[in-house]
Amino acid sequence: MPLLILIVGNVATVLLAALGLAAGDDQVAAWAKWLGFLHDHDWATLGVLLLAAIVFALTWADALAEYKIGRAGGRSKKEFRANLAEWAKIESFPLGQAVWLWNGLKPNSEFSRDGTIVDPTYHRLEGALAGGALKDVHVGTSGWATTPLSRQQLVDLAISLGERPRFLFPGTRQRSMGFDAVDARSFQSIGMVTFLLMRKVKEKDPTRVLTSADASVELAKWLRAGTWEAIGRQRIDKILYPFERIPRRVWRSTTKWDFAAFGMGESGFEDVRVRAVTQAQR
Repeated sequence: MPLLILIVGNVATVLLAALGLAAGDDQVAAWAKWLGFLHDHDWATLGVLLLAAIVFALTWADALAEYKIGRAGGRSKKEFRANLAEWAKIESFPLGQAVWLWNGLKPNSEFSRDGTIVDPTYHRLEGALAGGALKDVHVGTSGWATTPLSRQQLVDLAISLGERPRFLFPGTRQRSMGFDAVDARSFQSIGMVTFLLMRKVKEKDPTRVLTSADASVELAKWLRAGTWEAIGRQRIDKILYPFERIPRRVWRSTTKWDFAAFGMGESGFEDVRVRAVTQAQR
């Protein structure tokens, strides 16, 4: 500490001496008196040092904050990260607002997209809507930017584009959709499969009566054994998410089968669809 005080005192002496070269005799005498006071009183030197450190820290923090704000705002100075939790309960968004959140950014109050990373997103979504990606959605009175879209419509739009924006697919839903989402066109509804199974049994043995409940039980066995696989859509917080594979453990733990009621039962999934697993897939 004495060494630090000595260094600070010497640096201050040099600086003040330099200032004194351009000052009058009275000012030089005043500086010399002040330096003598600091030299004789360590606590005064420490006070000056502490004050200088505080001023430096505040100046540095302010400069760092400005740097972070500028960096966060991107080249356009408009791109600031959004707190997505604040938007989680909102059910409808104008497209001009949604495109900011689509990129994880706080919506600009004037929906000004020029020069931002949001602009390409807007034109991509605008093109999809204009091309009929969503039914019963029409251009707003002031263009597509003012078109209101529900959260479900935005989810459906993201599905059609193969995108998973975090504000629509939070947490594990956002992470899993990339590899669990599957093409549902190669699967059949449970109602159709049970109907075909009943007809096939009837063709083989006209005397045998196979009910839809019997067919459901048979299908459940196949799902448990892994010779068939299933996909379905989960509804979370009123939002129906994309098709995803239903793990075999779901079928193993399911005790009731209500496939006739749109394939829901106890699985926790809606619009359940199934298909046989080929030998190559096993």
